[in-house]
Amino acid sequence: MALIHSPAYVGNKCFIGFRSTMFNAKIDQDCTVMIHILIQDEEIAPRKYIP
Repeated sequence: MALIHSPAYVGNKCFIGFRSTMFNAKIDQDCTVMIHILIQDEEIAPRKYIP
């Protein structure tokens, strides 16, 4: 139930939690994004945990 709007990039081995929304964002490999998170206009480095 995550919502990914382009332009967006999700790397390998990432977990995007339920009800999370991405827009104009890049999430590099091995990242975890927990539930109900908005990521907009951001670049997340590899192996990050977003609570």
